[in-house]
Amino acid sequence: MAQARKRKRAAESSKTTAKQLAFFAALLVLIGSSIGLYLAYEDLIGESDVEVIV
Repeated sequence: MAQARKRKRAAESSKTTAKQLAFFAALLVLIGSSIGLYLAYEDLIGESDVEVIV
């Protein structure tokens, strides 16, 4: 009976860890996309006297 409880706790702990990792990954994606949007906005609104050298 004790073994079954240990297995159940381990499975619940594993699920909790996976959910925490998924939340952390989603947070990093949100931060990365925010930075990308900011850079794109700055590029569009930036100075208009940009020279293109070919």
